[in-house]
Amino acid sequence: MNRGEFEVLAEKASFEQIQLSNTRAYTKDITAKDTHLEIQGKASGPTQDLLNYFAKSPVGQRLYSQWQEFQISGNAELLIKLDIPLAKSIDTRVEGELALKANELLYNKQLAVKNINGTVVFSEEQILAKKLGFDVWGGHITASIPTQLPWQKAQRTKLSGTIQSQELLDYLSSSSQTEEKNIIKQLDGPIQVEGFFNAGSKGYKLDLGLDLKQFQSRLPQPLNKKPGQGLTGQFVLQGNKDTDVFENKGQLVLGKLIDMKLAWAEQKALRGSIGINSPVNLPKQGFTTNIILNTLNLDEWQNWYEKTIKTNAPTKSANPSAPAIDTISAYVDRLIVADREFKDVAVLATHEKDQWHASINSELAVGLVQWKSAQIGLPQGKLTARLQKLNIQNESQGDTLTRGINQRMQKIPALDIEADALIFNGKPYGKMSLLASNDKNDWRIDRLHLKTPVAELQATGKWALPKAGVKDDRGNTILNFDLDIDNAGELLKNLGFPSTVDKGAGKLVGSISWSNAPYSFDLKSLNGNLSLDLIKGTVLQVEPGVARLLGVLSFQGLNRLATLDIGGVLKPIVSQGMPFDRITSKGMIQNGIAQIQDLSLRSPQGNVRLSGRANLLNETQDIRITVLPALNAGSASVAYTFVNPIIGLSTLLGQYLIADPVSKLFQLDYLIQGGWDKPEIIALDSKGQPINEAQLKDIRDKSLLKQQNSPSKK
Repeated sequence: MNRGEFEVLAEKASFEQIQLSNTRAYTKDITAKDTHLEIQGKASGPTQDLLNYFAKSPVGQRLYSQWQEFQISGNAELLIKLDIPLAKSIDTRVEGELALKANELLYNKQLAVKNINGTVVFSEEQILAKKLGFDVWGGHITASIPTQLPWQKAQRTKLSGTIQSQELLDYLSSSSQTEEKNIIKQLDGPIQVEGFFNAGSKGYKLDLGLDLKQFQSRLPQPLNKKPGQGLTGQFVLQGNKDTDVFENKGQLVLGKLIDMKLAWAEQKALRGSIGINSPVNLPKQGFTTNIILNTLNLDEWQNWYEKTIKTNAPTKSANPSAPAIDTISAYVDRLIVADREFKDVAVLATHEKDQWHASINSELAVGLVQWKSAQIGLPQGKLTARLQKLNIQNESQGDTLTRGINQRMQKIPALDIEADALIFNGKPYGKMSLLASNDKNDWRIDRLHLKTPVAELQATGKWALPKAGVKDDRGNTILNFDLDIDNAGELLKNLGFPSTVDKGAGKLVGSISWSNAPYSFDLKSLNGNLSLDLIKGTVLQVEPGVARLLGVLSFQGLNRLATLDIGGVLKPIVSQGMPFDRITSKGMIQNGIAQIQDLSLRSPQGNVRLSGRANLLNETQDIRITVLPALNAGSASVAYTFVNPIIGLSTLLGQYLIADPVSKLFQLDYLIQGGWDKPEIIALDSKGQPINEAQLKDIRDKSLLKQQNSPSKK
C-alpha cells in the first residue's frame, strides 16, 4: 500500500473445492470517492460450485434467475476480471471466460445437454458461447461468437448443427397419454438448424432457421411429408422482463402451412394460437386455432387414427397443464367425409367449461351446434343442433361413415337435433326433430318427428347395441311409427316413386324391426306389422322397377287381367287408371316376406281385394286378387229415357235394385305369381282353377299353382 494505492497478490489460494491462482486486487487511490477496485484472477474446480459462487455474488445477482435453473456436472476453469466502483458497486463491470471440458447440464430438470466442450464468455449484461460444442436432442450443436467479446458490444452467439425431431418432440411433450405418444412416433428425421442465441440481464432470445428436408411425417395430408421434400421453417423463443413479470414467447413457422405462437409467464396461463395456411396473432388469453385448407379428407384421418394411433389401453387423465383450445375458425374448400365431397365448409367454434358452441355453414348443414362433454347423466356427452338445413346422403359406396359409427357405437352421444329443412338423397322432407339417448346397452330414439307439406311422421324406437366380443352381432333396431298422409302421390314422388299414385290421404301405422343399425336397413331380417288406410286418390300406371308390387292395382296391371276377360267387363275399370274411394290393408312382415292379409280397394268402377305374400328381397309374389266390377248403366239409362221412357226407367230402376247381385256374377279371380317385373297372371274360375285349359299344362310345368309357404325365389 502506497499513499492510498492498494494492491493484493496471491499466487495460490483455495475456497472450499475451488482453487485460485494468479489473483490480483488493485485500486489506485482507496481514499478517493470515485475510486475503483480491480480484481482479476483464475479459478478452477467443479463447474456448479463456480457458477453458484458467482451467481450469489452482488455482481452475479443480475443473472441469478438464469443460473438457478442450471445443474452442471464436470470441472471448469474460470478467468475473470472485475471493475468495481466502490461507491456504487451495482455498476460493476465484468469480463469472464469459462472453459468447459466434458461437462453435462440439466436445465429445468428436463433438458439434458451432454458432452459440453468449449468456452463461455460473459459480462455483467449477457452470456455468450465463444466456441462451444454440445450434444442435445439426439444431435450436435456448435456455438460461437464473432471476433468481438461481450464487453465489446457483441450481440449474439451463432448456433449451427443437427437435432433429431422425435427427441425434440419427446422433450416438448409432457403428456403421458399413449395416444399422444403414438402421434409423436409418426414424426422423425433430422432437422438442420442455424441461427443465434443471446442471453442477458433483460432476457434471452433464440432464433433458429430450420431445414427439414430429411424430416418425415406419416400423418395424412396436409401434414404428410416424405424425406427429401424441401421444407424450411423458423423457430423463435425469447423472454423479456416486462415490469415485474418475465414473459416467454415462442413462434414456430413451417413453410406456408403452419404458424404457431405461444406465450407464458409465471403464475399466468399459457396463451397461444395455431394457424394452418393462415397467419395468426397472439390472443390476450386462451388458445385459438385458425385453419384454411383447399382439401381435407377426414376418411384418411379416420383410417390413419384407427390403424396407427388408437389404443385400447386404459386412458390416463389428461395432462392438466396441456392447453385447451378456446376458439376454432376453419374453412375447407373441399371436405371429404364418408366418401362424399362437400364444398365450402365454414365452422366457427368456441369453448366454455364443458361445452363447445359452433356455427356451421356447408352443403351438409347450416346452423348452430352445441356439444356437451360426458358427465353424470350423459355418459357419452350430448350433441344439440338447431339447423336451417340438414343434407343427408345414403349412397351405397359411402360406407366409411358407417364403419366409423360401428367402431364407436358404444360411444354414440345423446342427440337433440332440429332442422327446418331435411334433405335426404337430394329430396326435401320438411322439418325434422330428433331426440335420442344412449344408456350403454341401447341407443333410444325418444322422438323422431318429420313434417312436410304432404305428410307428418311420429316415431319412437331403439337400437339394441351389438354386444362387445360377439362375432357377427350387428345389434337390432326397433321402430314404431305413425304416418299421417295428406297427399300420398306427392309423398311417394318424394320417396323416389313418381307417377305411382295421384293424391290420396290417410294413415300408415306400423312397428318394424331388423337386425342391424338404424342407418343400415336390412330387408332380409325385416319383421313387423303394418296398417294402411287411404282415401280419395288414383292408382296410376306404374312403370316396371318402380313400386312394382303396386302395379297389380294399376292401369297396367289390371289391363293384363282385362285381356283375359272376353266379356270386357274390366274395360270401364282400367280405361283411365284406378281411381279409388278407399284403400285399406293390414299386413305382417316376417324375415323380409310380407303377408298381405286383406288389401281392399273400393273404386267407383268396382272393388278389388288382394291377399297373399311378397318376397321383398327377391321381388317375387304369390298373390290372389279378386275384381268385382260395378254395374254402371247410368249413362245408357238416361239415353234410353229419351228414346223409350219405359225401357229407360226400367233399366235405371234395375241398376239400383240388383247392382250388387249382378256385379257378383261378373266377379273375376286371378293368381299372380313370379317376379314383379314380369309376373304370371292366371285367370281362375270359382273353384280356383285356370279358366284356359290350354294354359293349365304350361302353368303346372312352372309349378305356379303349388301351395307355397313363401313366394318363388329367383
